[in-house]
Amino acid sequence: MGLSSAYHELRDLLTTFRLTIDSGNFDEALYEAADEFAVKGQFDIKVNNQILSLNLTATEQVHLIQIIREALSNISRHAHANSVTIDLVYDDESNYVAMMVNDDGIGISGTVNQTQHHGLMIMKERAYKLGGDLIISNNVPAGTSVIVRFVPSFFTDYMAEQN
Repeated sequence: MGLSSAYHELRDLLTTFRLTIDSGNFDEALYEAADEFAVKGQFDIKVNNQILSLNLTATEQVHLIQIIREALSNISRHAHANSVTIDLVYDDESNYVAMMVNDDGIGISGTVNQTQHHGLMIMKERAYKLGGDLIISNNVPAGTSVIVRFVPSFFTDYMAEQN
């Protein structure tokens, strides 16, 4: 059982390292990831992408897809969820892009040792590379919420040009 689990994790890591957005279409890559993990985890996924790619750089797109894939992988392995929602929105006032992955599973324990959870550390590092924040919390009444907020480089560059 341990060897099988290690093999699956290694395969997921290899997929992650090879990930590029081949079609150049962020929305398509998002739906492909959602479909893949819906089958793996046997849960329903609803995707609400209000940003499409919103002039995100290729690096920003890959980081977001990777964070989503890691969140879905964790849900698939640990959450016992029936449904998942992925929301990508843009706040005009703050120029923030927010990505939220919510599930209705068993939630996370209050004492998660992040050094033992490499996926959480990877998501946190990717959020940091985006110049953003990662927030992981329990949902009410059940499940887990993963939220990433950042200002896309397009807006940072635009604001710098205006000054």
